Amino acid sequence: MDYIIIYNECLRSKIIYYNFLNNNSNKIKLVIKLPTLTKKKNNKTSFYLVKKGILGGSAITYIIYTFMQTFVYLIVSKIFKSNVEHLCKKKKINFVNRETFPNKSFLKKYIPDFNSKEIIFCSTTHILKRKDLNINNIILNLHEADPSKYKGSAIYYQLAAKRIKTFQTSIIESDEGIDTGRVVLKSKTKKIFGFSVFKIMLLGYYLQSNLINKLKKLKLEKKYPYITKNSSGSTYTFPSFTLEKEMKKKKIKTFKFIDYLFIIKLSYIKDCKILYNIILRRIMKGKHDTLG
Repeated sequence: MDYIIIYNECLRSKIIYYNFLNNNSNKIKLVIKLPTLTKKKNNKTSFYLVKKGILGGSAITYIIYTFMQTFVYLIVSKIFKSNVEHLCKKKKINFVNRETFPNKSFLKKYIPDFNSKEIIFCSTTHILKRKDLNINNIILNLHEADPSKYKGSAIYYQLAAKRIKTFQTSIIESDEGIDTGRVVLKSKTKKIFGFSVFKIMLLGYYLQSNLINKLKKLKLEKKYPYITKNSSGSTYTFPSFTLEKEMKKKKIKTFKFIDYLFIIKLSYIKDCKILYNIILRRIMKGKHDTLG
């Protein structure tokens, strides 16, 4: 199988895709970088995510984390040439910037032998419409939880707040709903009881970096739109300041100052093996099991 990756440049994307890109450069037909802030119908930049996620009463730690893993990461990774874009250039992977989700004609332009068998990974801030999903290729989304239980964004806050004992990450076939598509693959179940928000987040990204490699063993076929929607489970949005205060009262950890420094460290590392070894050591600090 060959792959097309559509992503936003941020720390999350680096952790999820870095190893996959590094080890499968000959199977990646095209990598497309979309802007983090989406476009309106009039082609003007939409600040909905900023207003809703940052100015809409969100948790302070979440606002700082978002700033660090996007804006600070962009600056640091560009200086050290340690982001997805530079890795693609190093591995000679076809790379292009794009303002909106690519259509079939765009893909044909940059992939001479483009066909419907190529798998598209798309896990971005852009909400896919029916016209995007109607392409013959299967479109996969990476989700940091089991969508039958938790849908939406920043799930790691909910997992910590509810003191959930275990969780799984998943890869799902995208549809028009929020994480309601067919589950294609799930990671192993991992213990997270007592983990901080940051540690759950790191574990989720790490599990997905492993999970994406397991797709090579599957024979995947597009089911959309003829799939039964996964409508169970709760849907969550940006964690609120109120939730953050409740977690603090219950002494549930979110982010420490050292966690933000660790984000900077991950931003400038460009050696693939070192990147994941450091993440794994941070996740497993104080633990005695291993992650598969």
